[in-house]
Amino acid sequence: MRAPVIFWAMGPWEMLIIGIGVVVVVAVIVAVIVAVVTSGKGRTTSTNVPPPPKTDQGSRDAPSQ
Repeated sequence: MRAPVIFWAMGPWEMLIIGIGVVVVVAVIVAVIVAVVTSGKGRTTSTNVPPPPKTDQGSRDAPSQ
């Protein structure tokens, strides 16, 4: 259990750098989870701009949703 000793020996800058690193890692993990969930549900309107309903694409994509 050397982690507490290392934390006490570090200054505020090292703590800040580690804190930013942890935040970045958590943000990446959350982004991956969100991407997997949205891809599992299929293409959602939040990630893709929905086509106008009057075009052939809109009428073709409507039954699949």
